Amino acid sequence: MKQEIIFRQGDLLMREIKELPENLKKLSHKILAEGEVTGHKHQFFGNVDVYENDKGKVMFEVMSANAELVHQEHKPILIGKGVYEVIKEREYNPFEEEIRQVMD
Repeated sequence: MKQEIIFRQGDLLMREIKELPENLKKLSHKILAEGEVTGHKHQFFGNVDVYENDKGKVMFEVMSANAELVHQEHKPILIGKGVYEVIKEREYNPFEEEIRQVMD
């Protein structure tokens, strides 16, 4: 059984998937997420294509041996060749009884 490959940088979790689904829009940049408060961004350097589906879910493909993911508040990480989905961290507010996406 193959071990699941997961990377984490700040409020983003990247999980390897078997293949990209159909009907994705290829983005013209290499940014996985941009901070709503700080303006900082999780941005790739290397041979990477970033995609988004019609619901705003982001996926990416690293075509070289690895690519560097950089963010101003975190250490850079190297992500190996493969196809990945991006999962944004959520938080629960017990006073408002709601789940919402973490704001960066």
